Amino acid sequence: MKILYNRYKGSGNMTHWQSVNYIDEWERAGCLVEIIEVNYEDSSRAKEVVLTTVRDSSCDVFISACDDNVLEAAILDEVRKKGVPSLLICFDNLSVPYKHKECCRFFDLVWLTSSDTKYLFDKWGARTVFMPYAANPFKYKPSNANEIQGMGFVGTCYGGRVNKIEAILEMGIDVRLYGGNSPAVEGENPARNLLNNLSVSLSNVANLLAFPIGRKALMAAAIKTTKKFEISNNLQKLISERVSLSFEEVSEIYSRSMFSLNITELWNTYLLDEPVHKLHLRTFEIPMSGGFQVASRTEEIQSYFEEDKEILLYDSMEELVEKTGFYMKAENAGLREEIKRSARKRAASEHTWNKRFDNVFSVLGV
Repeated sequence: MKILYNRYKGSGNMTHWQSVNYIDEWERAGCLVEIIEVNYEDSSRAKEVVLTTVRDSSCDVFISACDDNVLEAAILDEVRKKGVPSLLICFDNLSVPYKHKECCRFFDLVWLTSSDTKYLFDKWGARTVFMPYAANPFKYKPSNANEIQGMGFVGTCYGGRVNKIEAILEMGIDVRLYGGNSPAVEGENPARNLLNNLSVSLSNVANLLAFPIGRKALMAAAIKTTKKFEISNNLQKLISERVSLSFEEVSEIYSRSMFSLNITELWNTYLLDEPVHKLHLRTFEIPMSGGFQVASRTEEIQSYFEEDKEILLYDSMEELVEKTGFYMKAENAGLREEIKRSARKRAASEHTWNKRFDNVFSVLGV
């Protein structure tokens, strides 16, 4: 099978993760992959490139991870002329569904990674399927190296992540930070931080106001402008000691860490009584690496992994401290390893990218 895949161009991990994850799995499964990379900043040129490539290429399925900035009816008309099914992947449909408001109805199928905004896509005339992220079992693998003490977090410390990590540190838990960018702007200028976190445009604010989760995000950002958050010296030191990681090193850190923290609260909604939770790639990359995942308890994450057998879940800092304290004991090292093995087994059997794509290809008749 040949896949014609359209994505935005980029040199960082925000683009490269696709190659490491599902593009690698496609190729290992024997698929031929032709990639159309386009520049988000030059939408006119991007539309022309996609249209021309679609017209001149042969494929068995057209897949795009782009949005209204590039995708238009003319492109999908060319796909239909070839008799080829089309799939739109909406990785951020929980927080920014409006990015696909116009283009979603042009596709034969739209893959949503969150079910909470499905009703919007239904209203916009899209045919949808919901499935979460996944992880590549060939790239994220258990390591046999020595265990790293404490709790590791891989990622950027922005928004509520700073406060979650501060709270964990205050409870006396050893935390290690890896990768990500500096959160130095956090707490310095709440008004500016509000704009930065919500993409500075009045248009985006209007779009966020149009659906409940967007309004929650705006409310949380408004609350944050009334507060001043300081980053402790301890956290600043941890941040300054971080180093960038390759994808292979990320997998090793997940695998070797005593615990791997997964922060799921969206943006600043950790300030609300009922935060909005968004599951990220690490939800599946941690267990696929044979890691011991620690995350807030939500119905969705409980549907993917069995609590206390494949994942550690908590509702409060007190519960987090109690549970991690139990598993940190030397006599419970075997329990930690058992949970890691079970998590890897579950991830490899149910949460690979090829299993996700097999489902959508089946729906599309590919």
